[in-house]
Amino acid sequence: QIDLSLIFFFSESWPDAERAARRALQLSPIGTGYHAILAWSLIAQQRYGEAEAELALERSEIERLNGRGLLALARGQRTLAQEQLANLEELARSEPDKADLQQSIAWLCAGLGEIDRAFAALDRARASRDPSVAWSRTMWPLRPLYADSRWGEFLGQIGLVDDLLK
Repeated sequence: QIDLSLIFFFSESWPDAERAARRALQLSPIGTGYHAILAWSLIAQQRYGEAEAELALERSEIERLNGRGLLALARGQRTLAQEQLANLEELARSEPDKADLQQSIAWLCAGLGEIDRAFAALDRARASRDPSVAWSRTMWPLRPLYADSRWGEFLGQIGLVDDLLK
């Protein structure tokens, strides 16, 4: 169910993503990342109070910080988003090989307009073989990177350019 929620989320089918995430939580109430994934769809639907409540329940520190950063960006709270990014970067210094960590950093950097830092985080995620890079092409938080020439190069490095998908 949580994978289905992610598919809906990255397809921007927010209500479907929410329903699937809620079902996943019914089936596995202690699933790591599940509350954050639900919060992402709530943020996309501008239901910020509900998203904040879900993030308070999230067990994964990375997903909780990332979600709080995305929520801050959605609310226009740039300083709070920067604080969440700083917390993620501090975590990266102490535990650099955590899955989803560099991807989370890239999301927040992209949202903050820190394009160079976003690409550096994506490169670290790719180099560490973080499986979350497989979703990069459909991750709407990375949209600010699409206009940059490095975006196509990055997709080529991970095998997600159109010519390679045929």
